[in-house]
Amino acid sequence: MSLLSILFERKELYITLRILRRNPLSVIGSIIVAIFVIMALAAVLVGDKVTPYNPYEIDLSRRLQPPSWTHLFGTDQLGRDVFSRVIIGAPIDLAIALIVVGASVVMGVAVGSIAGYYGGRFDEVLMRITDVFLAFPIVMLALAVSMALGPGIFHVIEALIVVWWPVYARTARAEAMAVKENQYIEAARASGSSNFTIVRNHIVPNIISPLLVYGTLDLGFVILYASVLSYLGLGAQPPQPEWGKMVFDGQIFLRSAWWVPIIPGLIILIVVIGFSLFGDALRDALDPRMRK
Repeated sequence: MSLLSILFERKELYITLRILRRNPLSVIGSIIVAIFVIMALAAVLVGDKVTPYNPYEIDLSRRLQPPSWTHLFGTDQLGRDVFSRVIIGAPIDLAIALIVVGASVVMGVAVGSIAGYYGGRFDEVLMRITDVFLAFPIVMLALAVSMALGPGIFHVIEALIVVWWPVYARTARAEAMAVKENQYIEAARASGSSNFTIVRNHIVPNIISPLLVYGTLDLGFVILYASVLSYLGLGAQPPQPEWGKMVFDGQIFLRSAWWVPIIPGLIILIVVIGFSLFGDALRDALDPRMRK
């Protein structure tokens, strides 16, 4: 069952919704992801108009005000509305996650499908290169690459792509090795199709769905790692709001104004959990046994 069919075919979409409705955690995860995406899109399309206050405006007369009906998440050390800054920071984290996961899936599918289908020297060389990246802890390698490139959102994206694509390459290789044993691959060879055509028309379409499900699970973790790099000063730079940077800037007020670092940190946690639950739900929706 392909991902496109469960999203756009009426009957398959109905079955998918029934599967999701059986698991309350799936519903919760879907709601969290939907709110996050809508908030990010609204901030991109409308800008500051979607926020109750100007997220960049400094007003020392209202600094460190606790959460209230006036300021839902309170204000920070410069008197800026934390709720407004959380909303404006959402598009950055969503964009980083989508770009990193999208690029990693493309690179992983390209490398993994070639290695898994051709085998031999192709497989040996490509997998040894992949293993070099997998030998390092993700955080340490991402931190090293980010420090080498310098601070900035685009450098964070580049660093995360470097450490993220090998996992997809390994997964794609395993899927490609299983798919190439099917009879329709032998039939395609017998009909005179080139290896490139077989990989493009038969291998890639059959391995892309599980990788996209895996990528959905990864979106939350990419946001987490991007926030860690921003926390260390390697991501978004002032005055641009970013959740990890907001946690860092507010940590010195943890005892006197807990909401400044805690609320952005909770938002990160909730979004990561939401994507994990949503990814589990999507995996169940693609499971043929569940769909029966």
